[in-house]
Amino acid sequence: MAGSYAAIWSAIAATSSAIAAIIMIRIQHLNMLESARPELILTGWDRKLKQVGERKYDIITIEKIRNVGRGSASHITINSTKFLDDELLSALSTVTISILPAGEEREINGEISLSWDHAPTDTRGGKYLEIVIEIHSWCSRCYRHETIYKLFTVDRTQNVAFLGGDEDEIAPGVMLSLRKTISKPVWRLKLVRKLSHLPIIGKYILRNN
Repeated sequence: MAGSYAAIWSAIAATSSAIAAIIMIRIQHLNMLESARPELILTGWDRKLKQVGERKYDIITIEKIRNVGRGSASHITINSTKFLDDELLSALSTVTISILPAGEEREINGEISLSWDHAPTDTRGGKYLEIVIEIHSWCSRCYRHETIYKLFTVDRTQNVAFLGGDEDEIAPGVMLSLRKTISKPVWRLKLVRKLSHLPIIGKYILRNN
């Protein structure tokens, strides 16, 4: 009987050691990834009217992009396009940057053009636009990082104010409703790309990854 108890406790100890080792490996892996992970933020927001010929355009401007993470970001692209019923509501010309080391910034002077002619309206008749900015980059650990900015903007020709006042605005009439970063390893992206060609389930896999 004593031998049986000894064997049981020995198995428990071995299992606990294995679990502890797995946890330590996982922590070391996460620390390694974090040491190479970039974190990209957009700064210098403003909004203005831009004269082009005889017409004025409503523009959201972005002055710079800054890497506040611990690792360098490479092959950076910044995109934003919004359609409604095939009508273009907002657009940002694609910005590309080869590399942005940690702690550094670059001027991008990005301009998001807004078109209010076909913009949706709220229950009070006020026009608004929901804009999504996507920033893609890669790090030295073969991870792709996707940073999403979601903006809510209102037509400045109408008397509309946010509940929180000016503190909620990153530019006149523009509120940041969401910012998040999703990181995925290259092997997962390649696997999803291959599985997306499967009949029936391929589109589901692509949509959820």
